[in-house]
Amino acid sequence: MHAIYSALVWTVVWGVLVPVAWCRAALGADRRALLDQRLGRCLPPPGGPGRIAIHAVSVGELRAAEALIVAVRAQNPALAIVLTTGNRDALSLAELIRRRQPTVLWTSLLPWDRRRATERWVRNLGVGVLVVIETEIWPNLFRACRRNGVPLLVASGRIYPRDVGRYRLLRCFFARVLADVSWIAARTAADADRFVAIGAAADRVEVAGDLKCDFVPPGPGQEELAVPDDRRPVLVGACLRGAEQRVLVDTWKRLRPAVPELRLILAPRHLGAVRSTARGLRQNRVRVALLSDNTTGRHAPAAGGPDCTWDVLLVDRIGTLPELYRFGQVVVIGGSLVSRGGHNPLEAVRCGCAVVVGPHVDNFRELVATLERAGGLVRANRKNLDQVLLSLFADPERRSLVASRGAAAVGQLSGPARRVAAELLARLDSSRVSVLAP
Repeated sequence: MHAIYSALVWTVVWGVLVPVAWCRAALGADRRALLDQRLGRCLPPPGGPGRIAIHAVSVGELRAAEALIVAVRAQNPALAIVLTTGNRDALSLAELIRRRQPTVLWTSLLPWDRRRATERWVRNLGVGVLVVIETEIWPNLFRACRRNGVPLLVASGRIYPRDVGRYRLLRCFFARVLADVSWIAARTAADADRFVAIGAAADRVEVAGDLKCDFVPPGPGQEELAVPDDRRPVLVGACLRGAEQRVLVDTWKRLRPAVPELRLILAPRHLGAVRSTARGLRQNRVRVALLSDNTTGRHAPAAGGPDCTWDVLLVDRIGTLPELYRFGQVVVIGGSLVSRGGHNPLEAVRCGCAVVVGPHVDNFRELVATLERAGGLVRANRKNLDQVLLSLFADPERRSLVASRGAAAVGQLSGPARRVAAELLARLDSSRVSVLAP
């Protein structure tokens, strides 16, 4: 089975992915260096044994990775960290993390999972431990870690309920792959059970919590977001999927007569259709601005200041939501008003917002239940969304209470990053002993 998987990956890489990457590079849409990273040809500067690698596929996982980086730095400031990710947009955020966190030595895209290339890349990477965030199961990467004596950990491990059936169809294969993992730190007891159900050894799986519970929102960076901080009410739609943008825009229009000067920040999950969305709103006489057009250097503002004459702000940059949350009073979490399982509300809660989620929260059912029991989150659906949002904007005391109770509930869940960091450092010390032993 492993040989079949490796053959399929090799065929897809050289038959599809490499030609597409060459075309993108030729058209100027990508840098050639990104292809070299994908082929495992790029390596960090040489260093000593005090180095770990953390892989976080996308933006949400990078938030969890940064919480872990901070915890590792607190316990061992001398440890160097290699940070890999899975796409170009996330790589930009990884670079921002590298600038914020001095222990991050190097950032890169994770190489495609070709057997020989991955084996060579892990052997030459020079790390003592590799940590994978959430659900990144790459059979050749995992095997390469085992063969090169690099302990492999899964942190904030999760398996979506809808995916369990597909994994179990190939349980024998995934049992062999997960046998290469030294420790799986699952987010919840349900996630731990799902890992065991798809083949992980029960004695290697523990419930350690969600690293995002320890995420600390970064302060303003070198660029200022030109959002008017003038106490005018702001509704934020975060990680919106498909029809959710239209739903939020329609809701915002209906709320404006009752909530004067209400503004709307729309942050789609994927940025491909942002400009077409902006055109559609302008055709309907909505004052729209793109975030990239409303950003200015902190130390060198544009002449006359940035343009803030908008009613709807479309987010067309990755990694800016924590900064935008500080302008919003209420946040609607995307993926929950449509059947996409919902996105993680932790970031918005940690930023002090009153959070609203829709009925589709299968991906974070346990967390949403915890927040709801504490009164730190409000449930809604398409039919009553107007009423729920209006009640929050009309009652600042209730809105503040929801935000504070949510923050308190998340505070009680803090600590996973310290625990994973301690385990990581213990595994690093063990790997050094095994390498140095005669």
